[in-house]
Amino acid sequence: MTRAYYNHRQPRQSPPNPHGYALRARPECPYVAPRRQRRRIPPTPLESISRRLAQETMKRLEQGFRNSAGQAFGPAKKTREGCTIVKKKTGNSYCQICPRGTVTQFTAQRVAIIAYKGLRDRKNLLYNGMEASHLCNKPKCVTSNHLTVEPHDANMARKDCEQGPTLQIETKAQTHEVLSPHECNCSGANCIPKILHAVACYEKLYALCTHRVTSCSCAALQSDNLVSGRCKLRPNLDLHIGKHEVSEASPDQCQCRKGDCTPQTLTAKLSYAALHPLCSGRRYLCACAISA
Repeated sequence: MTRAYYNHRQPRQSPPNPHGYALRARPECPYVAPRRQRRRIPPTPLESISRRLAQETMKRLEQGFRNSAGQAFGPAKKTREGCTIVKKKTGNSYCQICPRGTVTQFTAQRVAIIAYKGLRDRKNLLYNGMEASHLCNKPKCVTSNHLTVEPHDANMARKDCEQGPTLQIETKAQTHEVLSPHECNCSGANCIPKILHAVACYEKLYALCTHRVTSCSCAALQSDNLVSGRCKLRPNLDLHIGKHEVSEASPDQCQCRKGDCTPQTLTAKLSYAALHPLCSGRRYLCACAISA
């Protein structure tokens, strides 16, 4: 409904309404006041991040914190390979963080290069167009020894590295490491291999041996000399796991009536391909494990 007002310039006429005034429609106003725009803060370049601020940011990531938007970061997790894994709990992409006093988010590996690496790596990252690459092939790792600055082609070539994982075979005595027979062929720094852990008991190691000996060397295998016609004592294992010599005693005991039997010693050399099925991480394969 349009608003009406009294026009003093028009001559007096007969009143069209009970008030006695001549009325006319008020014209539309074409002017619209602009909205008040919010002042935009320019983005912060990575060159303006100081080394001290970058170290403080990485310390917050490792200890864990929650930003003003409610997103939770960290705390970081340590792996067997020495990786420091940091990530947001609200997403599965690269961990991006906004240092204090800035409005721009940077990836955690780029901030880690500013915090931990030398002047040459920082200049290559900021001014020469190089990228922050992970030697451990884990995008959320921020360990300084696992990061390097290299060109884009060298960074993409690490995805096709033929180096297989390192096997950690834990026996009763100690833990032995078996290195992959395939070395890293990437240009620049060598890739850090993944570590697959497996607990190898007597039964698992005995199953890997090719010569299955189920009886001991009794002097006379007679029915009156044994409890059940055959001694259940299994042989001792003298194995070569990589560069290590492992001795596993038989967990059985001789149950013969006339003296104890002397168990045989089974000698076997277990290769990398034979030990790989013991590990649970089958997705980390190398060429020799696939052919086995």
